[in-house]
Amino acid sequence: MLAIARALMLNPRLLLLDEPLEGLAPLIVQELLHALTRIVRDEGLSAIIVEQNPTRVLAMTDDAVILERGSVVHAAESAQLATDTATLDRYLAVDDSGRVVNPLMVESQVVGATVQGLGFALTEEVVWDEGRVVNPTLMDYKVPTSRDVPFHMRTIIVESPEPDGT
Repeated sequence: MLAIARALMLNPRLLLLDEPLEGLAPLIVQELLHALTRIVRDEGLSAIIVEQNPTRVLAMTDDAVILERGSVVHAAESAQLATDTATLDRYLAVDDSGRVVNPLMVESQVVGATVQGLGFALTEEVVWDEGRVVNPTLMDYKVPTSRDVPFHMRTIIVESPEPDGT
């Protein structure tokens, strides 16, 4: 948030934000969204916002572009995309998280774990020969990179708190 405040002190014509909500407490997320909406909608500052959870920022934007592996895969008015659940819900992850203290942080962890699992299942290859791994180095593994991460993954966090807080 300090970086955003410092950028705004320069009276920019365009504000570039890369995942401004990442890792913030839910109350801070709401306050920041309110402030950004006021700046973008009410004061008319142009902004490019990159966000893993697009449903949080679509209300403050006019147009949305979805990039996947560096290419535009979808472009529409934000209001139209906000109602296009087929596009927004291309990927879904469900997690039983126990007691959730910071939902945004849990969501980020679930997305990361899901991408890692997809990597294990789809791209990594361990070559076996008579019960022995024959990959000479870890360089032979094909692990996912940031370019392979889905543009949006819907997460459902199921809370099932235990008496001991886990």
